[in-house]
Amino acid sequence: MGGRGALTTLGTPALTAILGAGTLKTAAPALVSVPGTFDVVLLYADNTVNHVIGFATRTAATKAWSSAAVTQAMAQTSEAMFATLISPTAVLVTFRGNDGKPYKMTGTLGATSITWSAPSLLLADGSATVDSAPAVARGVCGDEAIAVFSSGGQVKATRLRAGSWSVPGPVAGASGTRVSVATR
Repeated sequence: MGGRGALTTLGTPALTAILGAGTLKTAAPALVSVPGTFDVVLLYADNTVNHVIGFATRTAATKAWSSAAVTQAMAQTSEAMFATLISPTAVLVTFRGNDGKPYKMTGTLGATSITWSAPSLLLADGSATVDSAPAVARGVCGDEAIAVFSSGGQVKATRLRAGSWSVPGPVAGASGTRVSVATR
C-alpha cells in the first residue's frame, strides 16, 4: 500500500485506490458503517513522520470514495485505532498516541462532510500510558460507549454516559497488553 493509497473492496468487485491515502503498512485501518450521505468512513494512520490520522468517506448512492483528508493534525498514531458509531451523527475514535497515552476524538457527520474534534486524553490522569490502543464499542443500557484499555498488563474499562467518561475500573480476570471490546 505505502504511498500509493489505501485499497478496499467494499461494495465493488475491483480494488479502488483512495486518492492521497498513503497508509502506514504496520497499522491496520478502521472502518465504520454510518447512516446518511456516506455509508462507510475509513480511518488510517498515514505514512508521514508523525503518522497523522487520515480519513476518507464512501458515498452511499454511488459507492465512490472521497479523496483522503486529515482528521486533525494533532491526531497522531503509528498503530491501529478503534472507531464506532455512537449516535446517528457521531463517530468516536480511540487511539494510542505517539506519546503512549490514550486519546479520543469525535467526528460529527454532516450532509456533505465530517467535522473532527481535536483529540483529547481518554483518561483524567494526564500522565497515564497504555499498552496498546484502547478499544471502543457503542454503549448499551444508557451508555453512549465503552472503552477498554490495558496499562501495565491490567485491563480496565470506562463508560461514556451523558458526555462524561466514568472512572476506569478493572475488568475481573482479564490481563494482557492488547484489548478488544464488542457490544450487541
